[in-house]
Amino acid sequence: MSNEVNFIRKPVAVACIEDALSSLYGETSQYETDSIYDATGNVVSPRFQRVICPTNSDSWCVKRTYDILQPMEIAELVQPVLDRIRNVTIETVGLLKNGQGLFLGMNCGSFTVPNQNISGDDTIAKKLTLMTGFNGDYKTRLLLSTERFVCSNGMTLFGKVAWEVNAKHTRNQRLKLASSVDSFTGINRSFDDLQRKLAAYAATPLSSNQADEVLKQLIPGESIRADNVRKTIKQEFRNPQRGTFGQTVFDMMNAFTAYNSHERNYRSTTTASRQENRFIALSGANDTDNRQVNKLGKILDSIVAA
Repeated sequence: MSNEVNFIRKPVAVACIEDALSSLYGETSQYETDSIYDATGNVVSPRFQRVICPTNSDSWCVKRTYDILQPMEIAELVQPVLDRIRNVTIETVGLLKNGQGLFLGMNCGSFTVPNQNISGDDTIAKKLTLMTGFNGDYKTRLLLSTERFVCSNGMTLFGKVAWEVNAKHTRNQRLKLASSVDSFTGINRSFDDLQRKLAAYAATPLSSNQADEVLKQLIPGESIRADNVRKTIKQEFRNPQRGTFGQTVFDMMNAFTAYNSHERNYRSTTTASRQENRFIALSGANDTDNRQVNKLGKILDSIVAA
């Protein structure tokens, strides 16, 4: 197994998952399995096997009962979901953890949010990320997010799990995934609901004192780290260079976004690079970050409803 963890992200412009996967994997996207042998050629354990990545021959250990859902199988099962989504284009495809994870980034057009603090409306790009894996760590998920372009890096505004399959990697996973796909119809409605939510955020005033209370609820505690994070987000609450003006609930949502997109310190780990950990957090694939986003959403929704 390689000692380096590589994060591969390749631009594409296609509507078909199979085409995107072909541009990433080349002639074969088939993950192979083999027994694990010691230096003398004997099988180390009958309970485990190794999975071999088709792009770099890197390998990792999984249980013998682990059943790989191949990339092209995923394409066949998930493409019907994409076909129901308005204006979808696959724009990036890539690998996580040296091929142990797979993702596709999609653009679904845009909508506008009225914003009295800028000339014209805010333009919000609608994004989806399909994520799955081949090592037992990744669920098959379709993640919904948006981007508001106010600087060269863009800013992820909102991320959540729109659809996922909690199926163990056994042979029954295909039936469960197919059944889940057949019953899934909500992406377009989710984007429409989000557009209405952000418009309400932009129309609801939020004072500096209210912003402090929001941050105390969102990030409780008296530790130095918690205090520094609250201070950084508060600074981003009014930062015209990043499109925040310290006046509305929308500004607080964008301040939280600016912290995560620009100010938060993402670290490399033994299993992922700094860039990969940042990508996973901003796409909505990290459960801890998802809980934080949902918590902020509930706090802000209560202010709008008051």
